[in-house]
Amino acid sequence: MDREETVLVIDTDGSAVKIAWPAPDADRPEVLSRAIGGGRTRMLRCGKGILGFCDESGAASGQPANPFATKAFDEQGIELPAPLYGPVVFARNPSKGSIVKALTDAQAANLLAVTGARLA
Repeated sequence: MDREETVLVIDTDGSAVKIAWPAPDADRPEVLSRAIGGGRTRMLRCGKGILGFCDESGAASGQPANPFATKAFDEQGIELPAPLYGPVVFARNPSKGSIVKALTDAQAANLLAVTGARLA
């Protein structure tokens, strides 16, 4: 049986959920939009092999800051130009090509450990 392809969503209260990551030709933009609460999606590199996606206008739309997701970037020594607001989706940055991939189990576990987030 194949393992379900998932990405990790870390919310502002430190709760985290794994959500199904559809095939590249499916509705990935819709999945991202729903997970971050709507708005325009902003992509940020979070160290080697990880991407973070958040609402570009999260602060303006009244979403609270996300100190948990911010820790993932801090751990990699990445200074963000502005705080992260609202839920953040973490996915795997492809080493070749441009198709964003699901996280490996090890990557998801590391993100949970580094951020202090907990699976709901």
